[in-house]
Amino acid sequence: MQSIHSQLIHRTLRASNFNQHWQLTGKKLEKRVHNKQKNDRHQPLKLITKQINITMHYLDDQLYYRLSPKESEINTSAPPILYFHGGGYIYTLTPLHWEFLARLVRTTGSIVSVPIYPLAPQNSYHEVFSMAVPLYRLLYTPNLVLMGDSAGGGIALALAHLLNDRGLSQPRRIIALSPALDLSFSNPEIEAMKKNDPVLALPSLTVIADWYRCDLPVTHPLVSPFYADFEKVAPVSLFTGTYDITNPDAKKLQQQLAERQIPFDYREYPKMLHIWMMYYFPEARQAFKEICELILEDTKIRA
Repeated sequence: MQSIHSQLIHRTLRASNFNQHWQLTGKKLEKRVHNKQKNDRHQPLKLITKQINITMHYLDDQLYYRLSPKESEINTSAPPILYFHGGGYIYTLTPLHWEFLARLVRTTGSIVSVPIYPLAPQNSYHEVFSMAVPLYRLLYTPNLVLMGDSAGGGIALALAHLLNDRGLSQPRRIIALSPALDLSFSNPEIEAMKKNDPVLALPSLTVIADWYRCDLPVTHPLVSPFYADFEKVAPVSLFTGTYDITNPDAKKLQQQLAERQIPFDYREYPKMLHIWMMYYFPEARQAFKEICELILEDTKIRA
C-alpha cells in the first residue's frame, strides 16, 4: 500500500503543475534552458558542507566534486562511487541531489565523485563522454560502483557500453535510478503512463533528445542505452517506479533480458514517481536502504 506521505507528495506535485516546464518546446524551451543554466549553481549548500567533506577537482579543465565522509564515518572497506547526476541533460546538480549524495556518503562511508558534465544544447553526448571516459579511467578500481539517476542513469549505462567497446575494465556494479533508457520515447505504453507522472513530460524531452544525440541516431546505445548489449557489461541494478514515464522502457528492458536469460536486478516500486528514492517517505527510505546494501554488499551498513 502506498504510504500517506508518498500520496501527499504526488498530489502536491500534480496540483502545482510541477512538470509544466517539461511541456515547453521551441523558443520557450530554449529561453527557459538558457535562463536556468545562467542562474543555477551546482555548488552545495552550507548545510551539506557541514555533514561531509567536499573538494573540487579538475581533469583537463573539467570540474568534478569529491565527496567523502567525516573522520568518524569513514569506512575503509566501502567502494568508491562515480555518480552521474540527473537533470534531463540540460540542468546541473540540485539541492535534492546534494542531500541524497550526502546521505549516501554518510551511510556507506564511500567516497563519491560527481562530474559536472557538459550540458545540452551547447553540448552533446560527445562532450559528455569525452569527460566521462578519462574520469572513469582516473578513478577506476576493481570495486568501483557506477551510479546515476534519470539522465545520469542513462549516461552511466551508456558509459558501461562504451567501456566495453574500448576494451576497458567494467566497474564492479552499476546502479541506475529511474534511468533514461530510450530517448526515442517510442514505447506505446508511455502514452498511458503520462497521466500518472507528476514530474516529467514528453514535449521538452523529445526536443532535448535531439540536442543531446547530435549526429547519432536516437537508437545508438550511447544515446539510448536500452539498445546496448547488457550481456557484456557489469551487473546492473535498476530502480524504477510505476508512476514514471521512464518505467515502460525499464519494464520492457527487463522482459527482453529475462527472455535472453541475461542477469538483471530489476526493482520496481508500485506508484512511485521519478527519482522517488531521493525523498524521505517510507518507500524512499526502503529504496535508499537497498541501494546502500548493493553498494556495500555484505558489509554491515548504518541505514
